[in-house]
Amino acid sequence: MKEYSLHFYSETPCNIYINGEHVGLIDNEKQFFIDVIVFSDTLFVTSLPISDNNVILMPVSFKLNLSNNNFENCDKNIKIVPFPNNQYDVNLSFKTLPNSSNNLFNKKVGQFNVLALLDSTSTISIFNNDNNLFTTHQKQLNNVEVLELNKLLIVSADCHKNKFLLVFNTETKSVLICDTFCKIEKNNDTIKCLKNMNNTIKTGKVYNLDLKGIVVTTYNVFIEDFVFHNDQTLIPYYFLDAIKEQNYNFALSFLDAKLSNTTTQKLKQFFGIVTDIFYNSYNLKSDVSNFTIFAPHPRNFDFYLDNNKIVDIEENTI
Repeated sequence: MKEYSLHFYSETPCNIYINGEHVGLIDNEKQFFIDVIVFSDTLFVTSLPISDNNVILMPVSFKLNLSNNNFENCDKNIKIVPFPNNQYDVNLSFKTLPNSSNNLFNKKVGQFNVLALLDSTSTISIFNNDNNLFTTHQKQLNNVEVLELNKLLIVSADCHKNKFLLVFNTETKSVLICDTFCKIEKNNDTIKCLKNMNNTIKTGKVYNLDLKGIVVTTYNVFIEDFVFHNDQTLIPYYFLDAIKEQNYNFALSFLDAKLSNTTTQKLKQFFGIVTDIFYNSYNLKSDVSNFTIFAPHPRNFDFYLDNNKIVDIEENTI
């Protein structure tokens, strides 16, 4: 009989039940995770979040099913991260229900209506008469403003310490920008938006909207004098994070001279588009750092270092 180790994590305090049996409480004060060893290929998991007075969170129930030697589920609020030796992180998140303190924003611009329900989770929709052309859900928004410029509907709002921006092309009925940014600059010709800088390798992404040509271009910006720590765990993470942010020259700087034939194109082909990076804290090899990435499917790698440089990368079957 095969043994599997599941490690449950949640930023929200919650009780966890497996096959109807209570296995523990994550309170993020004394208990930050729950480890469970199972011998079944199929599990039914229920997680009951502990809501405060201002936010109502929905419980989550899902089925974990072993398929192609990996646990899978169909719930978007659950992230399952596989590691070697049948180790799995199960990261939980919860949907938020609107509470009774909602605030409705409605503005008609030409033949279009912009409707916003501002709450703990805010919803912004664009209508043409009764036809819903676009809807987005964001974290709590405030101070919504709507501007019509050329063929564009421009919706902006405050989102905690950031700014939300939605740019909708009314002619093509398409969305050009819909995201939160740490900085937005506007003039008569362009709108330029900076995504929050990556905290690890200090990389940001800029969206540039040409208001005359109605074209969006993007490019990455980097802090050139970034100082990193020489650590066996952090160096592979820096390397993978640089690939995720498409800062390939920075990624190449972490490779040893033995890997000098590695090029930007080879990195792109080998790793693909990296969306998530997870460190394997269950790895028992002292001379190896192990990571699982999603690109978009999970892949696992061992990193070997010498004098703070990566000398070898081996992919594992998970």
